[in-house]
Amino acid sequence: VQPTHLPVPEALDFINEKPTHE
Repeated sequence: VQPTHLPVPEALDFINEKPTHE
């Protein structure tokens, strides 16, 4: 079981594609 609190490649790709920090 992988911890969900760690940044996974899939999440990173989603954040990279949809930057909400701007």
